[in-house]
Amino acid sequence: MTYKNAAQAIPSAGELTEEDSQLLLLVDNALQTASSQFHQVELRAALRTAMETAKETNKYLNATEPWKVLKTDKERGLTILYVALSAINGIRVMFAPFLPFSSQDLDTMLGETTGWVREDLKPGTALSKPKPLFQKVE
Repeated sequence: MTYKNAAQAIPSAGELTEEDSQLLLLVDNALQTASSQFHQVELRAALRTAMETAKETNKYLNATEPWKVLKTDKERGLTILYVALSAINGIRVMFAPFLPFSSQDLDTMLGETTGWVREDLKPGTALSKPKPLFQKVE
């Protein structure tokens, strides 16, 4: 959706709402929690933290409905997409030990990360054409 609506690049973040900021804070806190869980070799707990964070990001997307907002308020719609990409940028760090090849694909799309932090995305950075991270199982 971002590739199609943001000129094939990471959009700029407009003014963030409370909901936007809360999601990014949740991701940042989850990264700290998962990092601690990994250091304590609590792998199931770390995976659970990653899954819960992904679930909250999905809830955010369902609540903000960027596919609808883009039709009426493009700037807000692009901000929602930026926030979602930023959340994914942090979530992928938590999933990297469990899904290394999918994480490499995200590195190609969003740029490499350098640790257990959600790095800021650079608006205007070209996005490669998206492809599914996983094959559909029938």
